[in-house]
Amino acid sequence: MRIQTSDELLRAATLFNAGEWREALLGFEHVWLQVRTDELKAYVQLSNAVLQLHLGLISSPRRLLGRATQLLCENPATLGVDVVSLLRAIRQVQAVIPDEVESGEGTLLAPVPVIQLVWR
Repeated sequence: MRIQTSDELLRAATLFNAGEWREALLGFEHVWLQVRTDELKAYVQLSNAVLQLHLGLISSPRRLLGRATQLLCENPATLGVDVVSLLRAIRQVQAVIPDEVESGEGTLLAPVPVIQLVWR
């Protein structure tokens, strides 16, 4: 079943693409509270991960990106986002996060690549 794309969802995605990850996170959470799907949960986790990476954290974003990837891989995309491109972008972000380093112990291997939510 395809979920109707709401104005709130589009606003959250626009905020995400503009680099306003905190506001995007709040927007995705608001929509998720109304329509609890694993796809929306993945966007909440993705927004949180990118926000935390830009705040200098490493440990939690690593886990959140892994969970978001798992949710996107295991569940059908119903909101119209190009999930294949999104998963490719998430892998690029994961590649700059050192495996053995925790928050406060080191830095990212490179700047955080840009992730954009692209509609099909």
